[in-house]
Amino acid sequence: QQQPYWPPPQQQQQQQPQQQQPYQSERDRRAFAEEEARRKEEQKKQEARRLVVTRFPAVEEGQREKFLKARKYDGEEASAMLEASLRWRRAYGCPVDPVPIAHQLALGTIFARGADYDGRPVLYHLGGGLPNSATNAQVALAARAAVFWMERATKNSADGKVTVVVVRDAAFASNKPPRGLGSLRYPRHLAKILQANFPESLAKAVVYPADPWFSAIWRVASRFVDFDTRQKIHLVADKRDLLKYVPYDQLLGFLGGGNPYRFDVSHVIPNYPSIRFALPPIPGQQQQPQQQQQQPPRGPPVGMQPQ
Repeated sequence: QQQPYWPPPQQQQQQQPQQQQPYQSERDRRAFAEEEARRKEEQKKQEARRLVVTRFPAVEEGQREKFLKARKYDGEEASAMLEASLRWRRAYGCPVDPVPIAHQLALGTIFARGADYDGRPVLYHLGGGLPNSATNAQVALAARAAVFWMERATKNSADGKVTVVVVRDAAFASNKPPRGLGSLRYPRHLAKILQANFPESLAKAVVYPADPWFSAIWRVASRFVDFDTRQKIHLVADKRDLLKYVPYDQLLGFLGGGNPYRFDVSHVIPNYPSIRFALPPIPGQQQQPQQQQQQPPRGPPVGMQPQ
């Protein structure tokens, strides 16, 4: 006789372990994986934030977040970077006192004025930098002036970021060909300071005029710059394209905008006219006679006070 099938099919089905229901579609599977990745990433960020705030409770939250983002939310690396920056700031004398560097500020090669379309301060850097014959003291002094303005601009920014407009050579205003890059020691020295102590503070940088020669150099140099930084740097050949980054009423007049402002160091140091003769001159430069310095400034009248 034929043996009955055992166990019955109904009981056999009950004995089998229940299997996880498959995803309804490949799209659901990807969505679940992305959601899981976001959850883990947010958990990593929260753990890093707790570590940094425990070690540096006196540092502002926005400042801590910048260092965390710069180190991809690695709590240990962000803490080490922030600690080194705090030591540097104490040794460097931050916030920078403008009086000892008044003569360097008076050159007007770097200053903040106006805002971009997002309301961030605009930091102008005019000229091709320092000459190749610049001394270490001149490089350090120029960098100190840049740090002063960077501190001031980031402090006045809602999200701590600024837009930088780099005018390679102001001679273009007189239809003269732009000069070269000048000494690379100054931009290298300044970049080292900014990367280590002002992370995630650059919203965008606009370089003008970007002629074919400069654009070719940037194409090569950009290979050594990380992707996020490359996305923030914009080369402009036509002056009218500056209006894509700075509104007309905020852009300086000599750059094609409607802002008639002209920088004057007395906007930063009101008593500069009375103390400038007592200040030490810029290294490598001799102080002009008092009679020459008392001559009124040339050009159109000075505009409003900076924000």
